[in-house]
Amino acid sequence: GGQRHSIQLLDVSAGGAKLDCAAKLPVGTAVMLDCGGLARAATIRWHNGRVMGVKFDEELDERVVSALADRSCALAALMKTRE
Repeated sequence: GGQRHSIQLLDVSAGGAKLDCAAKLPVGTAVMLDCGGLARAATIRWHNGRVMGVKFDEELDERVVSALADRSCALAALMKTRE
């Protein structure tokens, strides 16, 4: 629907990702995951409270997966130092 929601990337693989997001989006919703220069179309496959899983429309290259995981870990560490 053109809305933007903040997420935290909890886990990522070539085929999809696990996200923490306050938005309540139904299973089957098409979304665009935009993580620092990477935009990837995906579909919500499951959710449990704030945690949801998405499946990418096209698999990610393993180098991209590694870079996203590194970026997510760095951001999580930065957030903890600010608490």
